This record gives sequence, structure tokens and C-alpha cells, in this order.
Amino acid sequence: MYGDVNILLNLHHYLGLINYAWLALSGCGYMLSGVCLSLEMSTPFSCLCWVGIKLGYGNSIPWKINQFVLLHAFHLRNVVECYVWYLSYQNWTVIWKEMNIVTFVLLYIGLSSVTFAMTPIWTYKKTVQFVTGGDWNFKSTKSDHRSVSESSTITTEKKVNDKKES
Repeated sequence: MYGDVNILLNLHHYLGLINYAWLALSGCGYMLSGVCLSLEMSTPFSCLCWVGIKLGYGNSIPWKINQFVLLHAFHLRNVVECYVWYLSYQNWTVIWKEMNIVTFVLLYIGLSSVTFAMTPIWTYKKTVQFVTGGDWNFKSTKSDHRSVSESSTITTEKKVNDKKES
């Protein structure tokens, strides 16, 4: 489980940490960073999705409802990203004049990577996950595709077989 690494997810967290640490130290760009923080609106639903899959609820109705809300949160991320680009366009002269170069580079590298790479890829993967009920982060785990009753039946059968062998 810990041998698999999602590079985009790690990059997303590294860029976010660097950006917010820099903004806390420099004190500039707080409005754009506040709006960008709202991109994390999908995190609780993503966490519930992962926990549901790991517990064997990947095809249950509550998991599907959560996944549906998660997909809409990812679509809303696109709206927020477009809004930040729009704000940047509207305030370009002020941003260019007032924002220091390090903040500018960090903010727009992060925004570009999220807008044009991460969000589209994650939205696609979460859509596939909604249809298949599997976890795209850990492809090798076959139990992720089982329903709760299948998982408990297999676990019970394995316990019975283990007791017979000993």
C-alpha cells in the first residue's frame, strides 16, 4: 500500500505548502491564496471515498452518493480556477506592480499545474472510479471491487479454512 506513489498528489501538496508558507512570510497575495484554498473543497469527499473503498463499501449507495458529490466538487474546482484566472486578468497591472516575483512565480506555477493538469486528470480518474468502484491509487488491491457482503463472506471463509488447517 505505501509503495505506490501518486506524483501529482504529492506535487499538489508540495506546491500548496510552499505557496502558503511563502505567503505567510511575505504577507502578500492573500486574497488569491484564500480563493485558491477553496479548491480543497473536494478533500472531505475524497477522504470518505478512499475510506469507503478500503472498508469494502465501493459499490454501496452511500459511497456512490459521496462519489457523485465529489465529482461535482471537482467540477466546481474548475469554476474556482477560472475565477482566479479572471481575477488575475482583471487585476493584472496591480498584480504585476505590487506582487513580488517569487510570489508571482509560485502562485502561477501552482495555478497552471492545477488548472491544466491536476484537476482534469483527477476529474477523469474519479469519474472512472465512480463507474468501477475501484481505487485508482492502488491498482493491485483486488478486494476494492467487492461489495461488503462479498468481502465479509470471503473473510469468514478464510477464517474457517485457517481453523481447519491448524
